[in-house]
Amino acid sequence: MNAASLSMEADDFDDAPLSQRTGLGKAYQLIGEQLPKLLDELNEALATWILPLAEQTRIVAEVERRLSVVAEVEAVVSTNLQRATRLRQSILQKVFTGKLV
Repeated sequence: MNAASLSMEADDFDDAPLSQRTGLGKAYQLIGEQLPKLLDELNEALATWILPLAEQTRIVAEVERRLSVVAEVEAVVSTNLQRATRLRQSILQKVFTGKLV
C-alpha cells in the first residue's frame, strides 16, 4: 500500500502485513483474474478520499482561525477567573473582619 498516493498494487500483497496473511498467490486464489480490476476499482475509490490541495489549505486556515478564537476566549476566561478569585477573597476578608454589612 502506497501511503503517499493511497493506492494498492498487486505486489503490495507480498509486503507486510498482507504477506503474513495471504500474499499475492493467495489473493489470486481467492479473487482470481478479477484481482487487477478489483485493485483498479479500489484505487479509484481511494483517490476520491483525498481532497484537492486548495480545499486542504482552506480547511487548515479555518481550523487555525478557530483555534485563535479559542485562545482569545481562553485568555478572557482566565482573566475573569483571576478577577473572581480576588473578589471572593476580598468579600471573605470583609466578612471575617466585620466590615461587610
